[in-house]
Amino acid sequence: VLGAAEAGLCASAGAAEVTVRRRVRVGVVSTGDELLAPGEAWAPGRIYDSNRTTLLSIAATLGAEGVDLGIIRDSSPNRAEEFAAAFDKADVVVSTGGVSMGETDWIKGALEARGMDTAFGRLCMKPGKPTTFASGGGGSGAGLFFGLPGNPASALVTAQLLLAPCVKRLQGYPAQACLHPEMTLNVKPAPPKRGVPLDPERPEYHRVVLAPAACGGGLVKPKPKPQPKPKSTPKPKPR
Repeated sequence: VLGAAEAGLCASAGAAEVTVRRRVRVGVVSTGDELLAPGEAWAPGRIYDSNRTTLLSIAATLGAEGVDLGIIRDSSPNRAEEFAAAFDKADVVVSTGGVSMGETDWIKGALEARGMDTAFGRLCMKPGKPTTFASGGGGSGAGLFFGLPGNPASALVTAQLLLAPCVKRLQGYPAQACLHPEMTLNVKPAPPKRGVPLDPERPEYHRVVLAPAACGGGLVKPKPKPQPKPKSTPKPKPR
């Protein structure tokens, strides 16, 4: 990203003009009848849409141009047209929800209708199993699509692991610079009865706390889950 320091460096080298890439446009859309935009009045059976805010923030952090594509309702008679229009507004379209196996999960059908090639529709990972990636289908952008799970934690994990490297690569970063760094760490054993149960088949991604260890290496311990408050025992009523 060409910032203040980089622009000054170009000037110090006598460069009046430099060749740059435009920022990648990342369009973010949420799907579902149950969603409310932040600021709307809450109603029973509805939840606030946090995924768009999270994903647009990730796009901004990566130096991309985030395009807010709003919410597409599952019950909308024009949902296929609304979905298709997203590809004229962004290079990469990212949706959350609608990619699992339920009756209202319509995204994969919309991809087929656009003639897009689906590279994968499920991943052997947890969270993020129903993640989908497709490409092609025309449009003014690059024609790339990521369908992320609707669960906010799943959407965040899959965006960091899959979307972020893709956006970096489109912006011209070397392939190796797009990958996440790898570290060897010492794992602090969890207390008895509070271990981390792992899926025997799928690799899992957990939130942890990273802190320096006395031995000079890394120390990782699972982030504790909030513990329920103990129920108080009601006092016996006097007879």
